[in-house]
Amino acid sequence: MKHCLLASLLILSLSTQAQVADSIPKKGSYLYYGQPSIEDNSMFIEEAFNQESGVIQHISNFIFTGKEFAFAYTQEIPLADVKHQLSFGVSYASQKKPEGLTPIGSTQFLTNGLGDVVVNYRPQIWGKDKWALIIPRFTVIIPTGNARYGLGAGGWGGQFNLAVTKRLNSKITTHYNGGYTLINKADHFNYAADGTAVKAFRFSECGRKCDLAGKTKIQYHGRIPVYFW
Repeated sequence: MKHCLLASLLILSLSTQAQVADSIPKKGSYLYYGQPSIEDNSMFIEEAFNQESGVIQHISNFIFTGKEFAFAYTQEIPLADVKHQLSFGVSYASQKKPEGLTPIGSTQFLTNGLGDVVVNYRPQIWGKDKWALIIPRFTVIIPTGNARYGLGAGGWGGQFNLAVTKRLNSKITTHYNGGYTLINKADHFNYAADGTAVKAFRFSECGRKCDLAGKTKIQYHGRIPVYFW
């Protein structure tokens, strides 16, 4: 009986020690330097953070130049927990009519309207307990914008982006993005002197638009975030 009790206490002790070891952040991980007071606040680059369960994030971007503006809205919705996230984005733009174009008959040049709709899915590959946070994004681009007037791409498309967040110390966190965009049968238009739109495929003979992109940001966890491009 005494030996059984000692064995039980030993097993309990080892189990407790293992749980404590698992709760200690690994060296070099995001939480190794403690939880920062500021995170997931960038408007210029994707960070490798998904929303927590029950938290829905609303993101709005407004760009104004003279008499032209563009507004974009994104809603991020967690699916059960931080490991899976669904989001969608819509946009609206108002722009000037290009100079030198004269509408034919009753044809009007469209200067404002909705852009393409995007639907995103982001699975978390590595979380805060790993060497770096890694989250890819898979996007479906729905051609709801009018490509003839520069409000959309003119075709169905897809986009892939990889967001990596690496914390260097208690003050500095770096973020990296790399992505690829494909628009199938993209419509691009040039305009003749009389105002008529002429379809032009500038990217390839099949009208397929491809785009590679990459960005880097370094954020200082102090009173002022600092960005490097």
